[in-house]
Amino acid sequence: KLEDRLRSELRAMAQQAQPEMLRPLRAPAARTGWSARFPWAAGGRPSRKQRWLAAAAAVAAVAAVAVIVAAVNIAGRLTQHQVAGPAAAMPRYYLNSADNGTVAVRGSATGRLLATVTAPAHLGFTWIAAAADDRRFVLAAVGGSGRHAVTSFYLLRLAADGRPAALTRLSYTVPAGPAGYYANSIALSPDASWLAVAIGPASGGGSGSSVSGPSRLTEVLVASGAAVRSWTAPRGVALSELSWVRGGEMSFNADNRRPLPDHPPIQQLRLLNPARPGRDLLSASVVMRFSAPGSTYGEALVTPDGREIIAWTYLSRPDPSGGGGFDLEGSLGEYSVQTGQRLRMLYGAPVGRTLINSDGLLTADASGGQLLIEAENVYGKVFFGRIDNGRFTPLPHPNLSAGGPFPAAW
Repeated sequence: KLEDRLRSELRAMAQQAQPEMLRPLRAPAARTGWSARFPWAAGGRPSRKQRWLAAAAAVAAVAAVAVIVAAVNIAGRLTQHQVAGPAAAMPRYYLNSADNGTVAVRGSATGRLLATVTAPAHLGFTWIAAAADDRRFVLAAVGGSGRHAVTSFYLLRLAADGRPAALTRLSYTVPAGPAGYYANSIALSPDASWLAVAIGPASGGGSGSSVSGPSRLTEVLVASGAAVRSWTAPRGVALSELSWVRGGEMSFNADNRRPLPDHPPIQQLRLLNPARPGRDLLSASVVMRFSAPGSTYGEALVTPDGREIIAWTYLSRPDPSGGGGFDLEGSLGEYSVQTGQRLRMLYGAPVGRTLINSDGLLTADASGGQLLIEAENVYGKVFFGRIDNGRFTPLPHPNLSAGGPFPAAW
């Protein structure tokens, strides 16, 4: 029991307390006048009994301090998986895209619309990625159709009040070509110097596809627009949910359709180490394992500090309508990278209002403790909002009833 653990540890700490653990006492200031002439009357020199009581009081004081320290330490150990550390400041702004190809700049606290960014002529914005300073974002935009479609990228800078200050086109592009290549996830490094782009063929590159192009992950230098490094995945592996991690590593989701072409893909959360030799994506990355409460997980990422994994996981539950079927009960959890154990649940709901799918674990802030999420419950209602230290706050997002996902970032 919790009470028994507290009692035993407090008793042990109290028994170890010694008077010398107290910090030295300062000598009192020299007395003058009446108190100097009659120190005993003024409480100057204590009797033997008083000295003994003082020593006993010192031990008791040390024990009391030890009890308090022990209680704080025990409480900290018991709650560290449920309460996060000091909350980082919430990003001031977030961006979200709409089905008309525009991007809205909103205040994170209330979701108030501050500005709308319109794509250049004949283009529509798709993906959004944010730097750690809350002022620089990269927007992906698509123009054209079919094999002639091209994905371009733009660096958006916000002024201090959240208004767009500059929209600069990067020279790097992703042409569709015969395979129908497109960007299906992007991530901007914390200092906005690097852009990572997950690229895949329109068909997903499954084993039954007629396209020959595999998926790849490319790192682009934002200043020059040059594609500096690229890793290629085996044909049949789709990439998504890119996220920068401290030290230049990157987490991503790999949906592997190769072993069982007629079954759901095998999902893996992987961590890419750019320092590894070779340009095979799977060889240059490792699988991140965590003990999820269900047999499947949806989207997942490694937090920017590299310490935790944030993941949607799912459990099969009886249909709340009583029809005899099953629904998937989804929950969003935080897991330790070191042990794989769940530290706390960030978001979940009772079966009657359970999330049956998450259209995207959209983005984590630089601290990894604040998230933007989009999800759908068993009745088809779509939710969008932020999670601050385990607390969900709904935020406005356009066209939630029209499906999605509609990317967002902060």
